[in-house]
Amino acid sequence: MRVVTVQWTDAAGSRVPAGTPGAKKVRVKSRKWYIQYREAGKLKRVSTDVTDKAAAKRVMADWLTARERGQVGLSDPFRKHYDRPIMDHVREYHAYVASHSRSPMHCSEVLRILTTVVNATGYKSIKDITPGTMSKYLSGMTQAAGTRNMHRRIMVGFCNWLESVGSLPLNPIGGKKLRTFKAGAGETKRKRRALTVEELHRLLAVAKEQPLKDAHHSRGGRPRKDGTPVRASRPAQLSPATIAAKTLEGRERHLMYQLAVYTGLRRGELSRLLVRHLHLSGAKPKLNLPGTLTKNGKDAAVPLPPFVAAELAAWVSDTGRGADDAVLHVPDKSNLTNIHQRLLTIACIAYKDERGRFADFHALRYTANVLLRRAGIPLKDRMVFLRHGSAALTDGTYEDEEHIDRAGILDAFREAASV
Repeated sequence: MRVVTVQWTDAAGSRVPAGTPGAKKVRVKSRKWYIQYREAGKLKRVSTDVTDKAAAKRVMADWLTARERGQVGLSDPFRKHYDRPIMDHVREYHAYVASHSRSPMHCSEVLRILTTVVNATGYKSIKDITPGTMSKYLSGMTQAAGTRNMHRRIMVGFCNWLESVGSLPLNPIGGKKLRTFKAGAGETKRKRRALTVEELHRLLAVAKEQPLKDAHHSRGGRPRKDGTPVRASRPAQLSPATIAAKTLEGRERHLMYQLAVYTGLRRGELSRLLVRHLHLSGAKPKLNLPGTLTKNGKDAAVPLPPFVAAELAAWVSDTGRGADDAVLHVPDKSNLTNIHQRLLTIACIAYKDERGRFADFHALRYTANVLLRRAGIPLKDRMVFLRHGSAALTDGTYEDEEHIDRAGILDAFREAASV
C-alpha cells in the first residue's frame, strides 16, 4: 500500500503548521510502497524502499518468508546488499562479464568505466544509484555523445545484473530514465592529422633518446604544494645499471611507436600483443592477433617490415621474453597521453595545429594510411591493413588533405597546357 498523509499548505503550496490562518488541508500519497500488517493487535507498517508496485510485491514476498521463519529482524531483504561497498558488487559483476565474454578488452573497459563512475559520483552503496545522480554525471562529461552513451549503457547493464541476482529490487536507471545523447550542432568527432615523414623521424628519435636524457637531469624532486621546487635541478650521476635500464626503456618506447605506425595497431591492441603472436622467421614476417584481442573481434594478420621484425627479434632475445609474455609494456591511456604530448613538444611537433586537428597517439594510424596511399597502395589493401569496414572511413576520415600531392597536380596542369 501507499501511505496517505495529511498536510497543510499555504496559498503558494508550501507546507505550514496545522492551524495556520488561510492554510489548506491536503492529502498526499507517498511515492514508496509499504507493507502493512498486524502484530499483537496493533497495525504496523514497513517501508519497502521502492516506488515500483511490482518490485514492492517481490520485496513483500521475501519479507513475509523471512518473517514466517522467525527472522523478524530482516524487514528489508535488500539491506545486506545495501550495506556492502559498491566496489564489491562491481568486482563480482566484472567476474560475471569475464565468464560470459570472449573479449578481454570489453571486460577491462567494463571495470574501468564502472570504477570511473563510482569515483566521480561518490557512490558508496548500490542504493545510492539514482536517475538524478547518473544524469548529472553524464551531463557533466566533456566527452563526445558516443562516450557518454557507452558509460550509460554499461551502468544500465550493471544495474540489470544487480536486479537479476536479487541485489536490487528494480533497476533504478533502467528503461527510459536516462536519456541517450546525440551529437550536438557544434559537436564533432576529434579531428586528427597525419604526421609528415620528417615529423615521424623526429618523434621516433626523441622516443628512443628521451628516457636516458631525462635520467641524466634531476629536476629537484616533486614540487611543494605551492608549485615551488624543493631544490634546484641539477645533473645526475647515473650508475651503469640505471643507464642500461633507461636505454632499454628508450628502445621499448621506440619500438612501440614503430609498431603503432607500421602495423596500424591501436594502443589497446599493442598492450595485448604477446610474443607468441609474432612470426619473425622466414621471408614474410608477420604478427597474428586473435579476434579476442582486437577491437572489431576479428583475427588480424599484419605483415611486418623486415627492419621492424629484426628489431622485434632482438628485443625479445635481449629481454628474455617467453611466448606468453607481453611484447611491450604500453602505458594506460591517461599516462600515454601525457608521455606522447611531452615527446611531441620535445620533437617540436604541435599536438594541436592551427586548424584544431590533433596529432595524438591514435593519429599514428592516420599517418600509416597516408604513407601507404602515397606509396601507391590501393584503397582496398589499405582497408584490409587498417581493418576498416568501409572505404569512406579509410579514404575519408583517415585521410589528410594536407598530404595530397599538390605539386603533382600542378605539374599535370602544366603538361596539359603545353600540349
